[in-house]
Amino acid sequence: MTENTLTGRPQRSRAASRASQRRQDPDTFDARTRLSPDLRAIDGGISDLDMEDDAVSSMNNSNISRYASGDASGNAGGYAPGSVSGNAAGGAPVNDSSAAGGAAGSGNARNANSSPNSGGVNPAGSPQGTERGGSASRGAKRSVRRGRMGYFPKEAALALLFAGIVLGALVTFGVTKAGEEKRIRKAVEERSDETRMNQMRESLSEGTSVMTTLRKAYTDELVMYKDNKYIFLPIDRELKLHDFHSENVTELSSGEWKYTEGKKVISRKGIDVSSHQGDIDWKKVASDGVEYAIVRAMYRGYGSGKLVEDEKFKDNANGAVESGITLGAYVFTQAITRKEVEEEVEMLKKLLEPYEIGGPVVVDVEKTAEGDGRMDNIDPKLRTELVGYFCELVKEAGYHPMIYFNIETALLMLDLKELEPYEKWFATYNHDFYYPYAYSVWQYSDKGRVDGIDGDVDLDLIF
Repeated sequence: MTENTLTGRPQRSRAASRASQRRQDPDTFDARTRLSPDLRAIDGGISDLDMEDDAVSSMNNSNISRYASGDASGNAGGYAPGSVSGNAAGGAPVNDSSAAGGAAGSGNARNANSSPNSGGVNPAGSPQGTERGGSASRGAKRSVRRGRMGYFPKEAALALLFAGIVLGALVTFGVTKAGEEKRIRKAVEERSDETRMNQMRESLSEGTSVMTTLRKAYTDELVMYKDNKYIFLPIDRELKLHDFHSENVTELSSGEWKYTEGKKVISRKGIDVSSHQGDIDWKKVASDGVEYAIVRAMYRGYGSGKLVEDEKFKDNANGAVESGITLGAYVFTQAITRKEVEEEVEMLKKLLEPYEIGGPVVVDVEKTAEGDGRMDNIDPKLRTELVGYFCELVKEAGYHPMIYFNIETALLMLDLKELEPYEKWFATYNHDFYYPYAYSVWQYSDKGRVDGIDGDVDLDLIF
């Protein structure tokens, strides 16, 4: 509690008012201090500023003139140095014949007549000089300190405090919200896991295979089985995905499939053949609605590595072209070096030269049924490099390159990102369209029936 020297009434300091507020309503007053250590620091800084303002107000209300200079009659100001004649300034240095502020009045008589505001020394040796000198010194320190800090008005301090409270509340709300979202996600995941386990239990109890059950349960991953273990591969959505749907597949009584969108059939009927089909009546094949034929041109022995022309290639190529069927060709490769790829493509170009090739020229990279082919054990990186090299050479020769594979070859034996520029021919014998990546030709059966061919034949849909 200080006294306002102008009004004579007690003046309550801001610090005391704040302490009273804390006692009257501690919960409200301390709410902001519970928000964060940073706000408590701000609050403490503002309290210091309030105390500083109280001290300065008290000093301004005193009868001290801190910056008064000496007058013409030689009276010394609050900070003026003493004169050579022995005048003493309050708290200021004097010569050896003068007394500093607070000393007994032994100096020039003008000090005895100094006005109360002059800063002179009390001739009776009263504490006036000492008090004024000390007050001036403290005032100087406050002035320097306030000058260093800069002017910081109360309104700005309150605005800063309010901003801090709001910021703290927002941070607290954000942390709370983030924590709540995390708990919700965890609950959803736990619920999803529980639901998934129940669905798998039900599926298996109904006699569904383990593979089918896992694939239905893990829809964001591709499930494979190899070497007596299940493999889970995340779907790479940076690759081009197909847009096929099971409900668009129509199965005819003949075993033939069609793919429709609305009422329009967008697929074309195709077959792929080799010497395994023997002699083929291509006129009957064309009459049965076949539009495309992809004929094996050659292969490399998977044990010997020897290049061999398919013995029925010329008959099949001539028969297809003469019957108005679009002709394509494929090579069963077993190349394990770039040089061997070059050998295959050179031989292929000679075989295709006499014919108009309107369909794709395909490299078949599936592994052998026995799993002991010379290409079966090379690493995926090298296999991918060789397949890509084959496609580039075919493209340079003026043909349309394509890659044939099944799901195991695609996911476990090749790097599909590196082969993204080339079209694919995919083999799968159901229409669940589990394999997600794009392809242009779909081999959907290896047991098809077509007029003009004895026995089974591979059936394809060309999109």
